[in-house]
Amino acid sequence: VAGDIPVMLLTDAGMSAMADVRCNSIDVAVRLCKWAGLAGVVTHVGPIVQSPRVASLVRRNRLVLATYGDLNNQPEHVRLQQAYGVDVVIADDVRTATAAIESHR
Repeated sequence: VAGDIPVMLLTDAGMSAMADVRCNSIDVAVRLCKWAGLAGVVTHVGPIVQSPRVASLVRRNRLVLATYGDLNNQPEHVRLQQAYGVDVVIADDVRTATAAIESHR
């Protein structure tokens, strides 16, 4: 879609109501990404740590999965996402997130 620069859809995954309905559901976000040829989904971390099914849905569709949110500053949640196959963890506490990933390799 954007040449050499990957474009991803940002969704809140139902953590709060958004005006654009595509941002309220990862299922809908995945369908939109596939339809529009986007690289993947950037989602709030909550649904990912609550249900591995959500991460596997994105992965089965061969999309990149990135997460954001306060839980990404907690090592146990970073390691959990690593086990689920999350591609990108966006964190404020980069040192803690990096250490969690390195200790789990």
